[in-house]
Amino acid sequence: MARPRGFWGGDEGAEEWGRRNNVDPDTARRRFHKKKKDDSFSQASDDYSVNPETGEIADPDGEIIDNLGE
Repeated sequence: MARPRGFWGGDEGAEEWGRRNNVDPDTARRRFHKKKKDDSFSQASDDYSVNPETGEIADPDGEIIDNLGE
């Protein structure tokens, strides 16, 4: 399924969000993976994405599940 408009691959999007928001990119990536893991429906291979502008995290269906800034 196509990513929502403005969303990047999870790792890349989280790192870029971190750079834009004065958060260490590695910390932002780890935060993304924790939030992805916390989503009860996720599996490691699922293609979650991040909007580097807003920090929103979308599941493979394009539904927003969380935000890196929260």
